[in-house]
Amino acid sequence: MRQVFPGPRRGFLLCILLAGFIAGWLIDLQPRQLNPGEGGVELAKRFFGAALKPHISEAGRDGLFHAVVQTLKIAFAAIGLSILLGLAMAYFCCEFMHPAIRHPFRVLMACLRSVHELLWATLFLAAFGMSPIAAVIALTIPYTGTFAKLYAEMIDEIEAGPANSLHACGARSFQVFLFARLPLVFADMVSYTLYRLECAIRSSAVMGFMGITTLGYYLSTAYENAIYAEVWGYLYVLIVLVVVFERWSSLIRHRLNVGVQA
Repeated sequence: MRQVFPGPRRGFLLCILLAGFIAGWLIDLQPRQLNPGEGGVELAKRFFGAALKPHISEAGRDGLFHAVVQTLKIAFAAIGLSILLGLAMAYFCCEFMHPAIRHPFRVLMACLRSVHELLWATLFLAAFGMSPIAAVIALTIPYTGTFAKLYAEMIDEIEAGPANSLHACGARSFQVFLFARLPLVFADMVSYTLYRLECAIRSSAVMGFMGITTLGYYLSTAYENAIYAEVWGYLYVLIVLVVVFERWSSLIRHRLNVGVQA
C-alpha cells in the first residue's frame, strides 16, 4: 500500500508540529486565557446576534457600490502590476540564470515578500495621502515577490527536454523561456494567480481600515460606532464578492485543465 506521507515528508510534518507545541509552551498558551469577562460575553452576544439580522443604512447603501468598485479596482490594478513585475523577476530568479544574476534577484524577491502590505500601506499613505495609488503600490510590492518566487519554482520544476531542444537549435535564453518553459506552466501559473486575486480582493478591502474608501472603510466605521448589524451587512457583501470570484476562477481553472488534457 502506498504511503500518503513518505518518510522525509512525514518527518518534516512532525518537526513542524513539534515546533508548534514548543512555541505554544514558550509563549504560555493556555485554554483558560480564552475565558472572557462579563463585558466580553455581552459584547460577543451582541456582535454574533447581529449576524442574524444584517442591515445596511441608507447612507451606507449610497456608498456601497462605490466601495465595491473601488475594492475591485485596487485589487485588479495591484494584481496586474504584480504579474508583470513578478514574471520579469522570475526570469532572473530561475536556475538557468548565472548565479551572479540569480542570487541578487532572489535576495530582492525575499525582501519584497518579507514586509506585509499593511506596513507598506502605512508608509505610502503617509507619502501620497488617502489615494488609491498608495493601496495599489502597497499590495503590488509583496505580491510581486510572491509571484516571482512561485513562478520561478514552477519553471524550475518542469521537464528540461523542450528547453534543451531549443537551446540546441540556437535559440537564445529568453526565447527558450518564452516558447519552451512558459507554455508548460501556463495553466498552473493562471491557477495560482487567480487564487492570489481572491487574496488581493480581501487585502484591498482591509485597506479601508487605513482610511481608503473600500468595503473595509465602511465596515470599520460601522464597528467603531458599534452598529454590528451594519458590520455584518458589509461582511456578507465581502463574502459574496469573494465567493463569486472564487466560482469564476474555478470555472477558468477547469477549462484550462480540460484544454491541457486535450
